[in-house]
Amino acid sequence: MNTIERVLRLHEIELFRLAATDHLGELAAVCQELTLDAGEILFEVDEPSTHLNILIEGKMQLANGGREGHRQVVELASLDPWAFFAQSRHSLTAQALEECKLFRISYEDLVDILTAEPDLCLALLRHLARQQSPPCPKGPAS
Repeated sequence: MNTIERVLRLHEIELFRLAATDHLGELAAVCQELTLDAGEILFEVDEPSTHLNILIEGKMQLANGGREGHRQVVELASLDPWAFFAQSRHSLTAQALEECKLFRISYEDLVDILTAEPDLCLALLRHLARQQSPPCPKGPAS
């Protein structure tokens, strides 16, 4: 894929929707492309998270590992971004349900770009904050 195609694919991912196109160009330049066959595991619970994995084609199952555990099928998504940004271990297992194409960005590459582009950093923070914002408590009207 060329850089323009990568930028367009990144823009489809919710994590990057608030990012400017020129910032996505910088990310696109450092993305590695990866293809998984159906059944292949991208990462497992408790593995260190060293890359931001971005699913751009196909379907993957995310599971928390327990027998009665939570399972979710995802398309066009960043996979376990919290573990990546926290530089911790994965809390999920990601397995391809069909052939999948992904972009991968190393922690070092992303840190370099975020250091140089604070507006991109703010866009990612805005997105992540919206995902974790608690609802406003309902109380008496004032």
